[in-house]
Amino acid sequence: MRQAMEMLSETDYPVAEISQRCGFKSSVHFSRCLKQRTGKSPSEIRREAWHYK
Repeated sequence: MRQAMEMLSETDYPVAEISQRCGFKSSVHFSRCLKQRTGKSPSEIRREAWHYK
């Protein structure tokens, strides 16, 4: 999850590619797991990270 959050914050890779690179079989499963652990969706994490740059 740490790697995924870094990629969301620092790259413009699509969520599907990030989920695949992090070993998830589907972006839906990845998004659910991320939301459960952080309370935020991938797009929310990316939006917040890019807002502060």
